[in-house]
Amino acid sequence: MNRDTKTPGTEIPCPVERVWRFPFKRVFPSPAARLAGIPGYWLVHGLYRIRVIGREHLPESGGVLLIGNHVSYADVFVLQVAVPRPLRFVGAWWLFEKWWVRWFVRLYRVISISPRRPREALRRTAGCLRDGEVVCLFPEGRITRDGRIQELKPGFLAIAEEAKVPVVPFHLGGLWGSVLSYSGGRVGSKIPSTLRRKVTLTLGKPLTPEEMTVEAARRRVLELGQAAEQEDPHG
Repeated sequence: MNRDTKTPGTEIPCPVERVWRFPFKRVFPSPAARLAGIPGYWLVHGLYRIRVIGREHLPESGGVLLIGNHVSYADVFVLQVAVPRPLRFVGAWWLFEKWWVRWFVRLYRVISISPRRPREALRRTAGCLRDGEVVCLFPEGRITRDGRIQELKPGFLAIAEEAKVPVVPFHLGGLWGSVLSYSGGRVGSKIPSTLRRKVTLTLGKPLTPEEMTVEAARRRVLELGQAAEQEDPHG
């Protein structure tokens, strides 16, 4: 559960959908990714009980930039299972230097971002968006260490300005406290509290021009989480 203060009167996005079908051919970018991803899909469903709120806010076609909170190392897997379109993620450059994860980020075409070449990552991300892809970016820059949504970095604003595509905010709830989060100390140091953790992905309406600031975008992500919690305070 996110620990930020609630905003009274926040509207609840709807409808709510349980994730049980998965368009394998549409979501995975290649046969190799599909082969690796199908077991992962069933593993994610075995570990998490996922519901989606506001899926109608995600356009069925065309480029879309998804921005939201980064809670755990499971986020990317939950998002790919819950979103019925292929996702391209933007990841830190050091992921490509770790042998145990390098094959994965290349297989799923993760876009590398480096502080030494930020413009290169911006142009590549904008190009993917103009080509009609859905790109997911965690603008906090790292996984939360305390369960709160940190300040957003402004890079997503430059990407959205260059690509001219909708920016859809999202909130992931239920993953803080899981084994793959930093809750209670190191990742992996906790014993799972339940076999199938309840996780909620809440998608919001695309940001308006007035909301295209780091403060307003962060506020929208918070509101999405608060709305989902008000609907199901025990979820």
